[in-house]
Amino acid sequence: MTTIAPLFRKHRGQTATIVGMGPSLLRLRARDFPPGPVITLNHAILTVRSLHLPNPLYVMQKDGCMPHNGQADVPLSCACPSDRLVPLLRGETAIFSAAESPDCYPNHRPRFVIDVEGDFGLPWSSMSAPVAALLADWMGCTSILMVGHDAYTRNDYRRAAPNGGSNRGYRHASVQAKYYAEKHGVAIRWYDPPHTWHGGRVMNR
Repeated sequence: MTTIAPLFRKHRGQTATIVGMGPSLLRLRARDFPPGPVITLNHAILTVRSLHLPNPLYVMQKDGCMPHNGQADVPLSCACPSDRLVPLLRGETAIFSAAESPDCYPNHRPRFVIDVEGDFGLPWSSMSAPVAALLADWMGCTSILMVGHDAYTRNDYRRAAPNGGSNRGYRHASVQAKYYAEKHGVAIRWYDPPHTWHGGRVMNR
């Protein structure tokens, strides 16, 4: 199991774009991305992949293949592939969780496993957005652009892909991401494609 140690300060001084699964994900364009690493959460990679970005792609699928609601014995024993995970392509860097997905796609390279509790001091069942924000900080990024996090910017809790549904916890995940980014001195802002900017405040629509 490869820890995230090799990623320390790999993208020092850059902007990390963290892509969620809100409905605005479907309006993303390649020109919406600044230079720097892109961290996709769960199935957001399906849309981002289609844009053929030159940016380094980090595909975070920490949730693994088993629903658990934070109540389970860890590490979880996952059988891949599953409909909760996206098969990875050459050139994409996989990010998994030591608690939830340590055995997923073990032969993919490059592949890194976050110990959410040991590396970042968060509960292992934390949502992906705050974990991604702390990963960006670990990689040396000095700013974060949050894209496709509509629960925070629009109070729209729907998921764009692949199975629809909604999750009211997404807004809290963005609040946590903002808290941890600012605690570590990392600037953070939100962008709803194709044109609406939010400087870290909730926009009611």
